Amino acid sequence: MSRLGMAECFGGMGAFFQAPYSSLKTCTSFIFIMGNKKRKPKWTVTVRKNMHTAGMYSKHSMRTPLIKGFRNYLVKTLEVCNSKQEVENVARYLYFMDPQKASMEFVENIEKTNLYFTKLGETGLCSQTQFNYLKSIRRFIQYQTTATNLGATDPQLFQACRHFLKVINAIQKKLCKGVSREKVIKKYKRLTKDPLQPLDCNQLLDVAKPDFLNCIYRADIGDKLLVKDKICILYYLEALLILKHLQRPGVVANMTVEEWHERVRHTFTSECISEILVIIGVKNHKTAANQVETFALTEEEEMWFKTYFDVVRPSLVKEDNPQEAFFISTSGNKIYKVSNDLRHFHVKHRLQNITSQMVRRACETWILSQYSDVQKSLFAKYLGHTNLTADRHYREKTLHNICLGSRLVTQLGYKSEGVDTQKSSGEELQDQSLSHWHHCKKERKDRHYKKRVKNIIRAFPAQRPSIVKLTKYIKKKKWKFSVNEVKLLVETWKPRPFQCWKHCKDLKKHIRLQNWKGLKTTTDKESGRKKVKSKRAFLKGEAICDFHGEQIGAKKGRKMQKNKKNCHDLYFYKDTEGKSWCINPSCTCHTRTYSKLMWKSSTEFNVIPTYTTKFGILLLAAENIPANQNLKYYVEK
Repeated sequence: MSRLGMAECFGGMGAFFQAPYSSLKTCTSFIFIMGNKKRKPKWTVTVRKNMHTAGMYSKHSMRTPLIKGFRNYLVKTLEVCNSKQEVENVARYLYFMDPQKASMEFVENIEKTNLYFTKLGETGLCSQTQFNYLKSIRRFIQYQTTATNLGATDPQLFQACRHFLKVINAIQKKLCKGVSREKVIKKYKRLTKDPLQPLDCNQLLDVAKPDFLNCIYRADIGDKLLVKDKICILYYLEALLILKHLQRPGVVANMTVEEWHERVRHTFTSECISEILVIIGVKNHKTAANQVETFALTEEEEMWFKTYFDVVRPSLVKEDNPQEAFFISTSGNKIYKVSNDLRHFHVKHRLQNITSQMVRRACETWILSQYSDVQKSLFAKYLGHTNLTADRHYREKTLHNICLGSRLVTQLGYKSEGVDTQKSSGEELQDQSLSHWHHCKKERKDRHYKKRVKNIIRAFPAQRPSIVKLTKYIKKKKWKFSVNEVKLLVETWKPRPFQCWKHCKDLKKHIRLQNWKGLKTTTDKESGRKKVKSKRAFLKGEAICDFHGEQIGAKKGRKMQKNKKNCHDLYFYKDTEGKSWCINPSCTCHTRTYSKLMWKSSTEFNVIPTYTTKFGILLLAAENIPANQNLKYYVEK
């Protein structure tokens, strides 16, 4: 393989390896030693190994004028985007006909051309791939006869080229029969196996959804995303369009930013429901190019796409390589092949690979016995079938019909068995839409509830809020929680690690005002000293109060100890840099501080002092402390 071929193979790796020779539907693996020395590829697939052994991969240089002119014709005149494979097919054929140089003398050697396709068949290459080679050669001859001055410069060679096109028709008929036989064999294999159901095709979306929602949530709140998180979001959105909305890979790869910005919001109203769907049209796609491909997203799905576009995509696009494509790979370029991404996503979750053709075929087969003629027409509209189907069912798409087709496509397989198929299309659509509406409403409610609970946990990380305080917070946020839900949140509350308390406003307020909740002061009957007790239960790790006072140097604190001046209340500690400090709890700005009255012990303690860079010394519960319990903090002997 040339250096140019290696660069093209390894240039768009992104997160996963993307193998070359995409026209062959077999996986390959080969080994290269990077550097000055280069080893020959070690093929692991039998067909490729046979091709390499027979020398059928040998080819002329891409810089040969004859081949270079053909490539420019494909790219500039015919505007063929992926011309590399077709040019390489011609280069291999010309090398087989004449290894010394690339010339047009092969048109006079029909026997060797027949031998070339015979050898391709002996290596085990399928008829469809051989037919692709023949199409490349035919287009190369057409380039010579229509895009060059061959007719004027060499009339004899021009007539030989036209005769060559007629002669290879016999090879084409033979290969067409082989292609038909291969299609029959594939159909027979699908017939003997258990047929795929629409719900089986959507299994990947169900399995990968928890991880995807976690990544989307982290992207929404501004957390830093790893490369694997970005890949998860990208692959899931691609799988959503292919497996749920039944779109072709060309639609996913060629969707542009402009088409995203021009999306249309349409209020879809049926007999029983009304919801907003977002309709996106894609102009450029490979098959059925005279039809505009459209798909309708729900509000939730639009939110996912918007998060990808606003958060994930900008981190993938490179400044020196701007891309108009909506979906960008981790290398910063347009997606190389959507089918590869879908296959990698299935392999990651240990599921059978489901291609776009498989899911479309399964759904088309399923609707034959489940949907009425009207619904089949809507299904064909949504999938953007060919002109033959379009002429039979429709001419122009409408927003309402797109939404109806979207409802039918996204609910494939959820229809219960034994339903009366003689129902009118309106009744069937009403039943499906109502159940789907309830399903989406429940999912949306659960998602919002979980999101708000996480928000509450972040708002109260250090101390358990009271029911009144939590109710005021929820009312301020304009959320709807029942009384029982508020009680349950208070009962199930747990403190977060103190590293997450940086932005806790309650702690700052309590330190400034020294109005800590859940504490009371009493007098010990035996000693007559004041002590601190708990008015309510504290969980392990919960903040009780701070060790409040004047911060002084450790040397000054030791001098105070020698002079026996308030030495029994001094607290010595070291900060994160290892410097020694002392806190004198004799506070002049507050009349009462709980830390000064709290007893200390080296053995029977239930409170432990913890140093924090934001709040100083905090006294945390060392264990679960019940109500009406004496509080003692730990000190060394």
